[in-house]
Amino acid sequence: MFAGKNEAFAITLKMPERTQKLLKAQEKPIETIRKRMNAMLRSVDLQHLPLVLTLEATRPGDVLHLHGVIIPRGCSLERIQTAMRSAVGYIEGHSGSRQFFAKEISNAEGWLDYLLKDQAHTRKLLKLANKKELWFVSQRMTQAVREDYEAKRLALHNPANFDMPPKSNVI
Repeated sequence: MFAGKNEAFAITLKMPERTQKLLKAQEKPIETIRKRMNAMLRSVDLQHLPLVLTLEATRPGDVLHLHGVIIPRGCSLERIQTAMRSAVGYIEGHSGSRQFFAKEISNAEGWLDYLLKDQAHTRKLLKLANKKELWFVSQRMTQAVREDYEAKRLALHNPANFDMPPKSNVI
């Protein structure tokens, strides 16, 4: 799991009721999240951060929120928090202090299981054709994972004794 090996943070981002209502009324709610998140991250020069988000509805109550993974690459979590809260709309008062939560990933497989746990329920609630419509993966995350995969793939194809001269077939 790429993120778990790259100082990534598991994140949760709650949304105000007005944003939840907007998303529940849309045909492609994750597209709205993607556009708003990309615009806000660009506006504060954080577009380079690898990011994955998934939309989830809590049971009971069907409260929409986001879970995901971000690799801060030296950026402060406070700066990331401000941008992400702004992208979805601020929750006012004491609840706003718990709107964004981030914790360094120590169990990547466990966090992935958590991200997947309510996908079927959320998809059904939002009347989406498939689970892919619940996910936003930034271009930077796709690029970083692809580069990591290619580096590992190429390393596997290098011969074990790369520095050794070839053996002679002559006896």
